[in-house]
Amino acid sequence: MRSLIKITLLSLVFSGCNIKAEEFFEEYKREFENSWWDYYYGDDEYCFNAYEDHNLWLYDIQEEDAWPSTTWSFTPPNTYHVDGYDIDVIEDDECYKLTISGVLSRVACECPVDPDWREPW
Repeated sequence: MRSLIKITLLSLVFSGCNIKAEEFFEEYKREFENSWWDYYYGDDEYCFNAYEDHNLWLYDIQEEDAWPSTTWSFTPPNTYHVDGYDIDVIEDDECYKLTISGVLSRVACECPVDPDWREPW
């Protein structure tokens, strides 16, 4: 009986998540990719871009330096795979909520600068 209740509760929780995930896939994937998003690593502020060629670019705001960091892949409806981590991305107003491997949660908003990231590449 406990197992049945647990399964029922989990299915209710995840069915709600799937609706948001489907919305992401249909409406937000193109906006999220090829755009610069702000994040903090410790006290340092960076921006990242999941560029369409499957390279993840990073931009150090203080150093004004951009570089291709690693590659990424995508599994519908809303999961990006980067360096062995699964990152679920859900639209959250004008930002995105990133849940990394189901444990760590971060919010990424529009990068406050417009990186000149294609130079010298």
